[in-house]
Amino acid sequence: MFAFPLTDAEGRELERLARRHNLTTMEIMIEMGEIIRKDFSAEHDQSATGPVFTFTRNHVVGPDYFASANVPEPAAVVDLFEARFVCSQDQMCASVLLEGKRSRELGRDILANVLAWARFWAARFPSPEGRARYQALPMNSTSGRTFA
Repeated sequence: MFAFPLTDAEGRELERLARRHNLTTMEIMIEMGEIIRKDFSAEHDQSATGPVFTFTRNHVVGPDYFASANVPEPAAVVDLFEARFVCSQDQMCASVLLEGKRSRELGRDILANVLAWARFWAARFPSPEGRARYQALPMNSTSGRTFA
């Protein structure tokens, strides 16, 4: 099973490639992913001029999850695949936490996290269309409804 849909012809071509190199289709997919990541990171990290950023948050979900959130600055040198993964985790955790007991503090923490990710993706999203979509969002907590 693949994480993205392949046509029948693409699947057969992938299997032929795997047999030709005496590898499994999964090994071929891993190799392809590494090549794509290498090229992707090299292309997009050239715009990063800030310090190297490492995600260090404790990923235990609880009411203080977002209090210790760390989102890279837009200019930080960071692996965009890892950034996307952490951003997705933050979205899932916000959803879970908001289903439980809600508080103003939690709402403020989630809002700050969402805005920080929006600022990051407005500058670092891989495609111009994606950057434009994030740039169109209101980036400060004073626009619209706040949790004050």
